[in-house]
Amino acid sequence: LNIHINGRVDTILVSTDFSQRLIANGVTMDGKIGVVSERGGKIDGYLIAGKSLSKGKLQLTSSFDTLEGNIRKVSKQNGKTVFVSNIQIKNPELLKNKWMHLAHNSNYTVGYLIDYVKTSSGKTYFYMKDDCGLENTPDGGVRQVFYPRNTFKTLGSFKIHSAASTVSKPIVTPNTGPYNQLKQTNYVPFTEPIKVNLQSDFSRKAEIRYTLDGTQPNRNSNLFKKPFTLNKTTTVKAVVIEDGFIKRRVTEQLFKGYTSGISTQKLKPGLKCALTINRTKKTNYLTIPNLSLDPALRFNTAEFGGYLIIPKDGMYTFYSQAYFGCKLTISNQQVLDTIGFPDVLEWSAKIPLKAGVHPFNLESKSASRNLHHALKVRISGPGLEKQTIPNNWLAH
Repeated sequence: LNIHINGRVDTILVSTDFSQRLIANGVTMDGKIGVVSERGGKIDGYLIAGKSLSKGKLQLTSSFDTLEGNIRKVSKQNGKTVFVSNIQIKNPELLKNKWMHLAHNSNYTVGYLIDYVKTSSGKTYFYMKDDCGLENTPDGGVRQVFYPRNTFKTLGSFKIHSAASTVSKPIVTPNTGPYNQLKQTNYVPFTEPIKVNLQSDFSRKAEIRYTLDGTQPNRNSNLFKKPFTLNKTTTVKAVVIEDGFIKRRVTEQLFKGYTSGISTQKLKPGLKCALTINRTKKTNYLTIPNLSLDPALRFNTAEFGGYLIIPKDGMYTFYSQAYFGCKLTISNQQVLDTIGFPDVLEWSAKIPLKAGVHPFNLESKSASRNLHHALKVRISGPGLEKQTIPNNWLAH
């Protein structure tokens, strides 16, 4: 199947017979599903449940064959679900962050993400990430979820599909991992110097080139040899190169250090707040002592503005819960954005802040038009347990 979209050409191959090699539009595949995407001279490949996929300079080979076996035991160790099997695996480290699909009575159900694998006395132990997995949707699809979940408790069979891709995967460690709405952050926060490692699952002769100045890495960029240390906010960009060819798109990870405050003139207590009523009429700014409003007020949107006074350096966590979501910005940096999500969830994000005065802005939506019952914003930090933001920390 060839699909042409705005100058991009996708070639999709699907095979029902693993022993048959498929060739179409110059693409050769040994496997179940293969996708080659071309645009502007760039080419990317995705191979699922297969051994190889190639077209021109694109040469993808899976690092392991599809694995199938039986679960002999299910247990808990150090809070992690562990599946035990008699299957023999040569390179268990290759299975980290791979999906395991479990079946009972021959019906494949949900999938689980492998944290790491150990082998001992002829047995293989799969340690799973219980807060990340796949689940079926009412429309017959599958979605990835992030929350503590009950794992497969009964014995059955499993399958771990081989795969290969030029798509960026986290090769920077530590990293934020897959997008997680409950975490909200796309950066790794730190308050002390942080050590960064770069890894690749390509062959040993492949090399990693990286940059720390925001530019795109290429064959002439820094060659990664050993872990390095960061002391300030930095975006790490890395790429894998083998035989002179870039094997993947650029992977990037933002590491956020301290955010400094600003110099201001004399401040007054409280925040400024404006309300939008009936979706069109906006009130003049009110001065309020905190993020609470009179429950008699009727509105659609509330906008708070002013300053947050941080007493000491450290890592601060902000928590929000709002009927129709809110957006929190500190020192012109987005910390939380939950607009459109219901108040059944409490969202949180961390940010390292220096002691001082930081611009503070909060926008809250309220389909119920009653912020008093709809909005909760709390904070925790050095020597500060989770609580409502103190009034004397807010100013304008």
